Amino acid sequence: MTSEKRHKVLLVDDEVDNLELLQRTFRYEYEVFTATSGGEALQVIEKNPDLALIITDQRMPGMTGVEFLAKTLDSHRHTIRMILTGYTDVEDLIGAINSGQVYRYITKPWEPQELRITVKRALESYELTLENEAYRKQLIETARVRRELEIAREIQQSLLPGAAPEIPGFQVAAMSHPAREVGGDLYGFYGADSKKKVGSQQTQRGRLEIAIGDVSGKGLPAAIYAAVSAGMLRMRPTGERSSLEVMRHLNTAFYEDDSETFVCLTYAILDPKERTFSVANSGLTHPLHAGRRRVAFIEVDGLPLGVAEEIDCDEKTVKLEGGDVIVLSSDGVVEAMNPRGRLFGEKRFLELVRAQRDLSASEIIEKIVAGVTEFIGPAPQHDDITLVVIKALE
Repeated sequence: MTSEKRHKVLLVDDEVDNLELLQRTFRYEYEVFTATSGGEALQVIEKNPDLALIITDQRMPGMTGVEFLAKTLDSHRHTIRMILTGYTDVEDLIGAINSGQVYRYITKPWEPQELRITVKRALESYELTLENEAYRKQLIETARVRRELEIAREIQQSLLPGAAPEIPGFQVAAMSHPAREVGGDLYGFYGADSKKKVGSQQTQRGRLEIAIGDVSGKGLPAAIYAAVSAGMLRMRPTGERSSLEVMRHLNTAFYEDDSETFVCLTYAILDPKERTFSVANSGLTHPLHAGRRRVAFIEVDGLPLGVAEEIDCDEKTVKLEGGDVIVLSSDGVVEAMNPRGRLFGEKRFLELVRAQRDLSASEIIEKIVAGVTEFIGPAPQHDDITLVVIKALE
């Protein structure tokens, strides 16, 4: 008896004769499990997360082989899958094979020795897949990969505005802190009347356009698409367009990009002369308006950008008085989670801003970050946190 660990093989067939033949074919080489139906096989699946191979009959009462295998994809993504079928069923299985659910189909009657060779090759592929997976995990843990992520973060940070612009009669402050080395949040300032890059402390006398966004996904893929999104924002239409018109234009750009990634975005226009703040929103946390008499979220909703060919976002305009504060945030604030699984939430966010509204824009950001940090305690940061605060001066 060899000390080498044997691969686990699951055989499924409602015909006892076929099942016994399969079992005799493999019982000396592998650890064999059997089942006479898809339901019974799923019970075996649940108890054996390390199954290397599944061979199942296609025609079974209650659940076909393809239907059974589809239920194993999430829990056993590396497991090799094969189907036993008659010649008349082959066409029905082509779709399953092409979608990656089935490694190979075996027509009845089969020759045991040929089946052994097929299974051996399949398990060699399985072993290679596991080796590659282990190697990938090892790479992630190395110092070299950590350094690469640090570089990616530096590049991502360089794409964000270096400093908030100076607006007569207003204070503007912003920050972004990814949950991982790199993140999927973004923000930007765009001056319609400026020929220089906003963010170099120049004074803006025209209206200021502000974007804050959250790309779906995590880590490096989200960070890459966040950079792409920032580029699309720079190509937005300029002129006296409303925030809603800009949002619709951006949705068309994201939709035509034909990516599976989508973007939640808040786009706002601050008019310092009229002291108005107009905003449209597509799936992000509602902007928060802290006034003298009332502190409330600005209820603007809409589908994330890129989900549908056309979107119908809400747009609202508020008149700002001296001392008023506007807070734009990504979902990382209200969805911050403490060790007990509780969310920071909109109510706690609102009360925090209410208590700090008399501070400067930059100090308000510091208090929000401190409040979230204290709330989550030792728990890891769940999502990227990005904030833009605008304060109207007296």
